[in-house]
Amino acid sequence: MSIRFGACIGIDLDKLTALRDCGYSYAETSLSAVAGLSDSEFDSFLISAKNAGIPIEACNGFFPADIKIVGDSVDYDLVAAYTKRALARASALGVRVAVLGSAKSRAVPDGFDRKTAEEQFVTALRVCGDIAAACGIGIAIEPLRTGECNFVNTVAEGLELCARADHPAVGCLADFYHVFMNGESMDAVAHSNGRLIHTHIARANADRLYPHSSEDEAACRVWAQALRDCGYRGRMSLEGRSGDDFAAMIQKAKEYLNIFNA
Repeated sequence: MSIRFGACIGIDLDKLTALRDCGYSYAETSLSAVAGLSDSEFDSFLISAKNAGIPIEACNGFFPADIKIVGDSVDYDLVAAYTKRALARASALGVRVAVLGSAKSRAVPDGFDRKTAEEQFVTALRVCGDIAAACGIGIAIEPLRTGECNFVNTVAEGLELCARADHPAVGCLADFYHVFMNGESMDAVAHSNGRLIHTHIARANADRLYPHSSEDEAACRVWAQALRDCGYRGRMSLEGRSGDDFAAMIQKAKEYLNIFNA
């Protein structure tokens, strides 16, 4: 089985069409954006997505900023109610993996106890994991670079919290842009022991563009080897900046994505 490629589109249906026309396998939408649509807006989005000729199999942007899973104002009933509504819509779209990045939802407030934050995060993973399992969806913890969030910054940390949650519907994500920006080695990815369930990619550069030039080849080969070492054969979504021409950039990116199946 080969790695399958897609890209994050938010709720932009024009990008969905461009992915289809460029031969990608799937698209990744924004869960919080989908959850924020009115019922009639979602019905229209669902019909258009189903008719687009390419599946939506993943979503990012799990929580909106006003739903907290770490800190003094965590409300697990609210977390569960939102997650049930959001993942019901995701399931209707055909989503199979939901990425839990949500920097503003999980950021640790100044002065807040770190161990308590970890316990809250693990509890939220279990609450959401139960709901996700009922929907046939896996939740992927997304480690984020330190410039975006002060909590769960490395794949190693994500894997540790995944193990602590110990939930069959909860795994981890490796976003190679964040791995690069944090200066993390490939060791955690290479030894992720089946807990890696999704990946994101942008080039090894602070501009966060999709891989598109010869200078991106070396990094892609290192990242690809780490995935081969851990036996990963799931999905990989382009996530980052595509410049002024999304269709042209995803076409250029295909050459470098193919390195992962070489």
